[in-house]
Amino acid sequence: MGVTDERSTDHLRERVVASRVLHRGHYLTFRIDTIERADGTRRERDVCGHPGAVAIVALDDQERVLLVRQWRSPAGRAMLEIPAGTLDIDRETEAVEDRALAAPRELEEETGYRAERWRLIGSFWTAPGFATELMHLYLATDLRPAHEGRLGPDEDERLELERWPWRDAVDAVERGDIIDAKSIVGLFWLARLKESGQARSVPVLRDRRLSGGLDHVLQSGEVGLHEPGVPFEVLVAHVGQATQGEDDLTAVTVGDHSHRVVDDLA
Repeated sequence: MGVTDERSTDHLRERVVASRVLHRGHYLTFRIDTIERADGTRRERDVCGHPGAVAIVALDDQERVLLVRQWRSPAGRAMLEIPAGTLDIDRETEAVEDRALAAPRELEEETGYRAERWRLIGSFWTAPGFATELMHLYLATDLRPAHEGRLGPDEDERLELERWPWRDAVDAVERGDIIDAKSIVGLFWLARLKESGQARSVPVLRDRRLSGGLDHVLQSGEVGLHEPGVPFEVLVAHVGQATQGEDDLTAVTVGDHSHRVVDDLA
């Protein structure tokens, strides 16, 4: 099935003509939108505004995925999930946290691990019928424990870390033992990547200086040194050609630690 031409959906488009906020929570906003259809008719839509989130499939050197078990009040049960979390919102500016910064932060907070290799696998809407949450799924490998300056879980989180062989985790999804949607997506995606030989991510190279500009980065695979505490540089490129204005390749510093994130490498 081919990609749908955006022009062919004009008759389905709904335009928001009014919006009434019912409640603003810590990071959720509940509102009623009045929409107008292409034929001029109007209806109301209940909407949960969400800043977006990240989820991480973290794979260690023994081919085990890191999972966290926690109580989920809406589900009324403890659930086994891949690490994940909401993008932070700056209370003063209302700016939403960059996903490339949020993923390493959430992995460290929830598992106590940092990753040397990162790859954005994909993004998906979790509940487009009523919520604006767009979740970004990452693959993290070359894990190591976070010791000095470790970020901890949020004050209201109680988490138990478990390490599962990735095939056992996929089997748990198929048995119905893991029933969290993002975890199902992430683990099935991991299985597909493993079976196709594409389960690779890109390393963070330390203790080296960037030389030769962006073309050199693409040819050599080199990423420049980001000394602890030094502001990070965003390197933008597609594989095989240098282009400005794309964020497929990003080197970031989170706290005192450098991370390299590469999007959409097949």
